[in-house]
Amino acid sequence: MKAIIAVIMVGLVLALGFAAWLSHNYLWPPDVASGRRKTLSNLVTKQGDRIELVQLWNGDGYLTQLRQTEPDGAQWDVVINPDGRKSWKGLIIETTNNTVLLVKVWDHNFLYDRESKKFFGTNGKLIDEGLKMPMR
Repeated sequence: MKAIIAVIMVGLVLALGFAAWLSHNYLWPPDVASGRRKTLSNLVTKQGDRIELVQLWNGDGYLTQLRQTEPDGAQWDVVINPDGRKSWKGLIIETTNNTVLLVKVWDHNFLYDRESKKFFGTNGKLIDEGLKMPMR
């Protein structure tokens, strides 16, 4: 009887450990249930642009994107990864170049040029160009 209880306990601990690992790295159940956008970081530039780094569960991963709202209300969305893994934090940093921002997410660094609306890896490779969203 003790052996059966021990096996059940080990199985329960392993299942809980797997669930914790899964929710930390890939999926957070409240995100799936709520469908809400999670803001990982935001910044208002000296020029008045509001930049947000956001994630949204989209069914097979997390849509991770940068949203730029200009002072006149125009919005641009740039997709960083359409089906990436969960990130618990991100960072947007202004650089010495007035138009370029450093974006950190998943232990990776990216560059975003807020004038051209282009998003690059630090190797200079273009990842995505901004898509202008309709005015609301």
